Amino acid sequence: MSRLFACALVWLASSALADDVRMERGREIVSGRCFLCHGMHGEASSELSPRLAGQNEAYLAKQLANFKSGERKSSAMRPMVANLSPEDMRAVALYFSRQRAEPWRPRPWV
Repeated sequence: MSRLFACALVWLASSALADDVRMERGREIVSGRCFLCHGMHGEASSELSPRLAGQNEAYLAKQLANFKSGERKSSAMRPMVANLSPEDMRAVALYFSRQRAEPWRPRPWV
């Protein structure tokens, strides 16, 4: 039983390390291209760009892949994902999914 426990600990540690590496890669990609529209932490500064903080990781990765393939149309997003690998897209998705989403506050009418 202790051998099984040790194996589980090793697996968890390696999984956590892999997530740390992917999170750092995701942060690098976001800081280089995504932050202008979506914000560094996924809290878009404009109502025109979706808030990505706290969204489902698998959903975000699929949407990025769909933009790249052309299945989902966007003249803004297609060039942003054009040279991202599937691993890069998963890293960006992980990064945004782990960001804390602030409650949305409606803006008063001006």
